[in-house]
Amino acid sequence: MEKLTVSVPTSDLYVSAVNFIQTGELERAKRLLELIWHEPEAGVNKDVVASALGSIHLKQGDIDRAIELFNKAVVINPDVPAYRTNLATAFMMRFEPGKALSVVESFEDEADSFLNTLPVEDRDRLITTKATALNSLKEYDKASEALLELDPSKPQNSVYLGMNLMRHSISPGVGGLNGIYEYRERTKSYKSLIPKGIQNWWDVLGLSFSLPKELNILLEQGLGDCIMMLPDILKTARVLPDLLDLRGKKKVRVISIDGRHDAFINDIVKSFESETLSGLCLSAEELIGLSGEFVWMFDLLGFRSHDKYGRDDTDPSEAYIQVNPQIKALARQYEGKVGICWRGNPSHQNDHWRSAKLSDYHPILWGYECVSLQMDITPNELEELKPWETAYWVEKGLIALAAIISNLKCVVTVDTAISHLAGAIGVPCITLLPTNSDWRWGERGEKSIWYKSHTLLRQEQCGDWSGPIDEAVRRVNGIR
Repeated sequence: MEKLTVSVPTSDLYVSAVNFIQTGELERAKRLLELIWHEPEAGVNKDVVASALGSIHLKQGDIDRAIELFNKAVVINPDVPAYRTNLATAFMMRFEPGKALSVVESFEDEADSFLNTLPVEDRDRLITTKATALNSLKEYDKASEALLELDPSKPQNSVYLGMNLMRHSISPGVGGLNGIYEYRERTKSYKSLIPKGIQNWWDVLGLSFSLPKELNILLEQGLGDCIMMLPDILKTARVLPDLLDLRGKKKVRVISIDGRHDAFINDIVKSFESETLSGLCLSAEELIGLSGEFVWMFDLLGFRSHDKYGRDDTDPSEAYIQVNPQIKALARQYEGKVGICWRGNPSHQNDHWRSAKLSDYHPILWGYECVSLQMDITPNELEELKPWETAYWVEKGLIALAAIISNLKCVVTVDTAISHLAGAIGVPCITLLPTNSDWRWGERGEKSIWYKSHTLLRQEQCGDWSGPIDEAVRRVNGIR
């Protein structure tokens, strides 16, 4: 980097650094911020620079340096909530929820009703950070109590509150299957994002709206949730023509506004092979201009609502995806092996907690003949797998992956779409969960209300996968 002259105001350097951060040029931003930090001038406070530098180091995975810088920002200006929230977030990224909680609570203890004096955005961020730390420490009741401080009228907060309701109610022995109904609380905020033509699923059952030329099922979900709804989607396509007396004149169309679902939507259509079902992927902008009315499928209810417990009574061992003979034959080479998946999509906001490292899976690799089901496997990971001569799938698409999984002895995976797919086709699946697990798996217990073939193994300590992995090795041995 060329030496900058002193004639350039520090404030301008800071603006340039911020622009580099926004364009993803983190190294260039870091060099400018380091220059400002070591050669301070009028225009920018050092606490602001320390916080920005800490954020860059956190994004780059240097958590220790990020904590050091966030601490400096707090010392320089202890009255800025964002600095302490950033520090708490960094401790969570280092799997130290106790320290994260201490940071938040020290801020709260400084004044009575302190949270109510903060700007709304800072207040909500502190509350959700505190709740995340408490959940990671398995202090679920305290986490729920903290979330009640959120304003329920804000759409983004209703998501947190709805997830909190579900988390409690689906835990075995703590409300059980009634929690499926409470999932609707989480969906309320999303309905404002979609055109007025959207109708609730109950409207379909009650036939309370005029029928469009094409009946559309909208997916605004992660891939795992789409798989979880697959039985309902296919049942809908089978039943609606008769239910609505369409007589072949109208189609059921599955629409996704998530571009990543392209292959998924196409695979549904191919596997179902019905003239009444078609697939389509749209951007949010395209969706706004689409005519017709929608069936809202975000809340997992659908025809499952006919069961008095709020769930589908279909045997989960029934294959919802039909695989053609050629792919089936290709997939038989994996018969009897153990499928493994150790990490999810890194862009997911909770991926740091739910994902393990390949090295964490070494006990399973030593004990069993495995096949990697990992998406986007890296060259370094391929090299790490060589001593075990581990197979890995290269066939693209959901259908091929389902065919491979259907031949396996079992699957051992973290919380990803692989877990849902194994459950959808009834293959034994051991899902490894962090202490701060997703609401779909509840707070405790080894059983899943979604899939009978699942075993849930949970971390005892935040960030430590050794316990669940050792137990998974033992459980795989017991699967026949």
